[in-house]
Amino acid sequence: MNTEKPWLLTGLAGTGKSHYAKEILGQPLIVYANDIPDKDYSSVPMEKGILIEDLHFKPKTKDILNIIRHYKGKIIITINRQKNAPSEIKSCCVIKTTGK
Repeated sequence: MNTEKPWLLTGLAGTGKSHYAKEILGQPLIVYANDIPDKDYSSVPMEKGILIEDLHFKPKTKDILNIIRHYKGKIIITINRQKNAPSEIKSCCVIKTTGK
């Protein structure tokens, strides 16, 4: 199990969620919540990190939870509104709000 909780960055469109996540992670592996390819995410280098974009748009919850459970590096998830996050994902994340 991941020892560091993933971040759930919330904020409306244009508030800099993705920009902030890329500043923290550098050159992360970017995947979209509704289009997660079948891959062994535990093989992604820990230094790289994973950015999961647009959790608010038809997320593949089981695949995202699988990444959270097995990836040992930093994970950041972006969503427009916190209330739209699936409760299973929200409960395993540290929630941070971005804004201008």
